[in-house]
Amino acid sequence: MRAISRAGIPIKFSEGFHPKPKISFEDPLPVGLESLNENFYLSLRGDVKPQSIIGRLNKHLPKGLKVLNSRFALRKPVSEAVSSATYFVTKKDGFFNEKDLTCFKNKKELIVARTGPKGKTKKIDLKEMVLKIELADPNRLKMTLKREPGRTVRPFEVMEKIFCMPVEEIKQAAIVKL
Repeated sequence: MRAISRAGIPIKFSEGFHPKPKISFEDPLPVGLESLNENFYLSLRGDVKPQSIIGRLNKHLPKGLKVLNSRFALRKPVSEAVSSATYFVTKKDGFFNEKDLTCFKNKKELIVARTGPKGKTKKIDLKEMVLKIELADPNRLKMTLKREPGRTVRPFEVMEKIFCMPVEEIKQAAIVKL
């Protein structure tokens, strides 16, 4: 938001008592994840050329962040289609247990239960959501997870359920979305 403001990009704001800038991310990352490529949408006022946004924003973004492309979109696309995301997980200390991975691959189902804010329990089968999972190195895991509206799992849940990793160990791992 600071970079957009400093770049002088004329962003639209919501109406109401506390106006907020109209910006949204396609698949917002939870805290603790890195990404090499993310999409976000800005609603702008006036006539702004997409190519001018790239240069203006990149001058004000922190080191390590860079806008690669910009184009017009009539509106943020509604994500109804099933898609996927690939992650690399690197353990800080120790290794992933290959036996746990083999055990998961041989199971017919592995259910994750979540309780929503209204107390309703939702069950998701990890076997359906984990499209591909393999050890790249003994301490490095590559996984492709299915994303569909209302049914998305994150690498944290996969690591916890498949490898029985404690939360503190999961927080130490480096997780990068490709």
